[in-house]
Amino acid sequence: MLKPTAKSVAFGLIVFFVSLCAGAAESDSIKPYFPQFSYPSINAGTYSSRALVGKVVVLNYWFTTCAPCVKEIPALNSLAEAYREKDVVFVAPTFEQKSVVSPFLQRHPFKYEVVTFGKDNPQQYFPDGQMTFPMHVVLDRLGHVVYRATSDVNLVLLRAAIDGAL
Repeated sequence: MLKPTAKSVAFGLIVFFVSLCAGAAESDSIKPYFPQFSYPSINAGTYSSRALVGKVVVLNYWFTTCAPCVKEIPALNSLAEAYREKDVVFVAPTFEQKSVVSPFLQRHPFKYEVVTFGKDNPQQYFPDGQMTFPMHVVLDRLGHVVYRATSDVNLVLLRAAIDGAL
């Protein structure tokens, strides 16, 4: 039986870690596209992924009786205000109908463009089809996902993703 020497073990570890790093760097550079969407606005018009190509898109999936969703609206309003002069579009899809959302927005103004899923299947936008709210997604100008989080908003990470996509 051959016994490994210190040199052969060290060499093996180096090869292992270099291959790990090369694989990580390769996979980090591959950004998935977000599924195509076409969301009717509760105000007027439609927001579609095709029409938004060339802009950074910030999506916030929410609904009116989701306590964490409602709690973060003031922070998200500040974020939208901070990027008002930039080429960033803030969209807030909900599965609820306009008749539910409009009265809510009278009490809780939201500076994102509030849209409904329309005929889209909302599960396609969530990892593994699990609908967890709130969910924040940032798309770069080509529609690649550069940030996705299903939890209370982390403004530092969200801002970093937006700035990186600009």
